Amino acid sequence: MSLHKFLNPDLRQRDIATELEMRDQAVATVAASQQTTDCNFTSIERAIQAAIQEISTEHTQHLPSLEEIVITYSEDPLFISAINEPEMLSRTLEMIASNRMIAAGIVPSSFTETGACVKCGVVLLETKAEGLLYGCPWCHTS
Repeated sequence: MSLHKFLNPDLRQRDIATELEMRDQAVATVAASQQTTDCNFTSIERAIQAAIQEISTEHTQHLPSLEEIVITYSEDPLFISAINEPEMLSRTLEMIASNRMIAAGIVPSSFTETGACVKCGVVLLETKAEGLLYGCPWCHTS
């Protein structure tokens, strides 16, 4: 604080009032932001719940909880872009479930094709793979 403001109580009082007003505005902004975030999480949860209804029971059994999905993926730009496209979101959730199944050593029923992985050998895949694979969904489990 400058010596001039220190000696003049009116200026000091105005600075305090301005500071309090700025603090109140910041608090209001944070509160509004929190409401928006809560609203976004609610709409994300609704979209996820609707998409879960569209995928197979096999996959829903291996999905993480709704809360875990929201916490883990809510800031992922690709996941967020899928929120507005129900088919894409269902497919994304199926992929999450398939990855969890593979990590547990379970072959998803949609993996009906074969491929040859350099690391794993012959593996089951969702789509036919021509030639040698230098990585597959099973690599991280072996």
